[in-house]
Amino acid sequence: MGSDLFIVIAIGVLIGLILFILGKYVELANNYYKGKKNKSKTKDEPQKQTKAAVPSKTYCPLCDSTLTPGINLFSKVYRPLSSQIDDEQHCTIQGCPYCYSKDGQKKKRRSCPVCGRPVPMNGSLVARMTMQKSGRRHVHIIGCTECHKKV
Repeated sequence: MGSDLFIVIAIGVLIGLILFILGKYVELANNYYKGKKNKSKTKDEPQKQTKAAVPSKTYCPLCDSTLTPGINLFSKVYRPLSSQIDDEQHCTIQGCPYCYSKDGQKKKRRSCPVCGRPVPMNGSLVARMTMQKSGRRHVHIIGCTECHKKV
């Protein structure tokens, strides 16, 4: 009876010791990863740009000009975009500052990416815009006002 009690106490102490060591290990691991997140970069160490920080190149769908981060397309969205992923909305794209001017001056050749015909200055691209799971907008071009006329 006495030896059975000793074995039960020894097993209890062993389990307690294992839990104590495991708790210290978890605490050390949390401190290690917190230090990695808050670690400031030195001047000698080159800074890495994350994928989200580097904008992908965008192009004008009418004239195929490269659009830098400060240059936007002239477009009209006909219904506010909701946060639902499957929701579509109608929009038209007039062009970028390189190919579209509001006074009607022709700047660059504007062609439809669907049919390939030239798009007049008073014409535009017809598109549908949806929200992706990542939170970005996706534009699907259906055609221009010449090839996608309403019946």
